[in-house]
Amino acid sequence: MLREKQILAAFAPVNRVTWWRWVKKGIAPKPVAIGPGVRAWRESEIIAWQNGSWKPASTDDQPKPA
Repeated sequence: MLREKQILAAFAPVNRVTWWRWVKKGIAPKPVAIGPGVRAWRESEIIAWQNGSWKPASTDDQPKPA
């Protein structure tokens, strides 16, 4: 598991705001909750993203709002 600072330092040397925009738009992997108010990314997803082989989770599998 990688925290935000680790990703920004080693994998995506961009501004923190840019990183979160990418996450929100589905350009970068979404974090997972590892505790109350604590988020981290799976290292395997970040490496796949960096190599260009990461695919966002299908939005078809997500429940639709009523």
